[in-house]
Amino acid sequence: MKNLDQVNFIAIHCAGSRPDRYRMTIEDIRTMHLERGFSDIGYHYYIDSDGNVHDGRSEAFTGAHEPKINSRSVSICLEGGYRGKLDYPAPQLASLRQLIKDLRVSYSSAVVVGHNTFRDDKTCPNFNVPLWWEEDRLEKV
Repeated sequence: MKNLDQVNFIAIHCAGSRPDRYRMTIEDIRTMHLERGFSDIGYHYYIDSDGNVHDGRSEAFTGAHEPKINSRSVSICLEGGYRGKLDYPAPQLASLRQLIKDLRVSYSSAVVVGHNTFRDDKTCPNFNVPLWWEEDRLEKV
């Protein structure tokens, strides 16, 4: 793993799982990533459908979540998002909002984006992250 460069993005992903059928844990994702040859889980954080935030790869190191921005981003993966469905419970989205706010203390100039921002072939995390983040910020003013 190499050290993370300047953070320009906070990138939101989804696991593509179905929490109503099978709970995907951070250890499940870590195992999948290690089986693919990654040095660790590719994401820096994982938020399960109950809203629990789990630490993944250290923020000190480059993630393995989107080659175009790995060295310039901190990544968060949400449990859920199976087949492009927007199925995130309120506690999970509340935890996402809080984690982003916490990260922006250290990375104040980082832009909040979805994985789909960088890939035409991805819908992940299945919502317009910049719009969601901006709407949330405007509601608080």
